[in-house]
Amino acid sequence: MRTTTSFLILTLVLATGVPVRITAQDAETGPQRREAAQTQSSESLSPDEILGPIREELLAQFDDYLKSPEDYRKRVTRECAVFPEGDLFPYVYPAMAYVNVALEDPTRQEHCARQARKLIDLAIASVTDRVHPPERRLDQLTDYRNHATHLGQLNLALGALGLISDDHRYDAIHRRVSDVLYEGLVQSRGRPLQSYPQRTWPFDTIPVLVSLQRYDAGTGGTRSQKLIREHLAWVRANATHPDLGLPYSKVDDATGKAQELPRGCDISLRLCLLPHIDALYAREMYAQYVKHHWLDRGMLAGFAEWPNGMKRFEDIDSGPIVMGIGLGATGLGLGTTIALDDGERLRRLCGELRRLEALRRLFSAAQPGAAGIRGSRLLPFQLDDQHVTGFLFGDAMLFYCITWQSWNVRAQAAHGESRSTAEEIGVLVYRALEATIVLCAAFVFYRMARNKQDRYARMRRTLSRALPFLKSDGYYYALSFFLAAFAVARAVEALVNAI
Repeated sequence: MRTTTSFLILTLVLATGVPVRITAQDAETGPQRREAAQTQSSESLSPDEILGPIREELLAQFDDYLKSPEDYRKRVTRECAVFPEGDLFPYVYPAMAYVNVALEDPTRQEHCARQARKLIDLAIASVTDRVHPPERRLDQLTDYRNHATHLGQLNLALGALGLISDDHRYDAIHRRVSDVLYEGLVQSRGRPLQSYPQRTWPFDTIPVLVSLQRYDAGTGGTRSQKLIREHLAWVRANATHPDLGLPYSKVDDATGKAQELPRGCDISLRLCLLPHIDALYAREMYAQYVKHHWLDRGMLAGFAEWPNGMKRFEDIDSGPIVMGIGLGATGLGLGTTIALDDGERLRRLCGELRRLEALRRLFSAAQPGAAGIRGSRLLPFQLDDQHVTGFLFGDAMLFYCITWQSWNVRAQAAHGESRSTAEEIGVLVYRALEATIVLCAAFVFYRMARNKQDRYARMRRTLSRALPFLKSDGYYYALSFFLAAFAVARAVEALVNAI
């Protein structure tokens, strides 16, 4: 009897639940708003109140850069050439940040799509220079040319743009790049693609998989699903540290054997992307990441570059490392904590972000610089106060991280993108089961209102003791009709969506 009563109460809660949308708070833009936020204590501000001014400042900064795309290209060449992906990330990650901004605030969609296209045009030119396709046309590629990094990241930005724009100008490139990446993954049979000719970092296959999933979402295909399962299974079986439960950062191209321990800069960015294709695996990985890489030193907290903060080398990917905490891993970790909904660590990192000027000096003092690499050593680096992080490459990555959005949920809301057949059947079965349960509850309430002597009367007395306001017949009739209407509405919605 208590089980039946609990079921009915739970049904009431289920039937009256409503979705909640959390929106960003947007006020004045620029450094003034960030400066105003810094005058308040960290405890009095939410993460969005801290990140909001920085988002707006970065948005205004990149808007200004993109007034002349050619000038921005020259700036990227001048300031980012030292980074391994300095000819790529400063284009694709701000482009994806603009997509995220538009998904959060649809009133900016047209503007953000226009800016993202400018960045994608620059990325296409840069990737063309790197990959050397036939006739310098990416839509003429016959294979991925062992350049998963550049083609995968470009394809990722093209797929993201489709979330906010129906522009078809890139369709030929998007289709061809997706095809050659797909063919490369089929041939690799789960193993990672080559990031660069004869060099393989498993991370670089994750953007490829996300890009193929986004291409499928835009075209109604399902071919990426098998590839995603195969590769993630390969990573679990062959490229995951047995004690840490985290993926190795580099493997031998010929044998697939691990060559480098898990790294924070790799995992932080990997976990920004992985939720788009396998949220459960992302949460499992994040739990291990926090266990082995999260460090709280009191005055400073963040993600370690190396497991448990062990002492190893710094390089251009890690940035300076202070007390075991990596600048790269922690900066990208802002996106990770947002993507994995870790409010506690996000608040901790946001509190430190408010002290950005002091932290920049701290990391700079700890290591003479990070503008170049010779072997595993960082070369002198000059921070520039016009950049939020002190350098353009950092601003490009921070812009993406602090605007992170779930593309799966947003895509369905924005464009009603099609699911696979199996997913559609699963949703339909779930909706039918939900409607049946609620309809049964409606029938039970109706019988409790009509019958005074049988088991329904006993159920009513038990329910009335739990919920004293349920005494008159009118309440039971009202509840039964409400639940019946709800069940019918859900059934109709399921049928409409299925059709």
